[in-house]
Amino acid sequence: MNRTIRTFAGAILVLIIAFSGISICQNIGKRWKIDVTDQKLYTLSDGTKAILGKLNQPVKVKLFYAKTAALKGPDQIRFFNNYYEFVLALLEEYVAASKGTVELEVIDPRPFSDDEEQALRVGLRRFPITEEENFFFGLVVQTQFGVEKTIPFFSPDRQNFVEYDIST
Repeated sequence: MNRTIRTFAGAILVLIIAFSGISICQNIGKRWKIDVTDQKLYTLSDGTKAILGKLNQPVKVKLFYAKTAALKGPDQIRFFNNYYEFVLALLEEYVAASKGTVELEVIDPRPFSDDEEQALRVGLRRFPITEEENFFFGLVVQTQFGVEKTIPFFSPDRQNFVEYDIST
């Protein structure tokens, strides 16, 4: 009986140490980001960092992605889920490098919602999936003075130029 208790206590101790180690590594990993891709896809260029350093007013970036529609849509639409993750990670790098000047908002425009109306109002391209469901994947950058710039649609064939498109 005594040996069983020690074995059980040892197993619990090993599990606690393992979960603690995983938790610590996840928290440290968020602060220490390393881009291990060959083309440094998730590293902002010096030009983009210079632009972000010169921002003297808050900028709100709204990423419109119809994730719910993409999950239900055909394979051609579901293909965009990976591309969306890439664009989102890049925009998170913008937020981190801006030191609080850039605020990111991710919007999933649902049918007949204010978000869908806003996506149409700012000029994002929509692609009908069903009679009710539309697919959006675009970006709006807004300043506090009302200046708006839009990327109507993130096309996968421009993946190598996404940072350039966002920065301009």
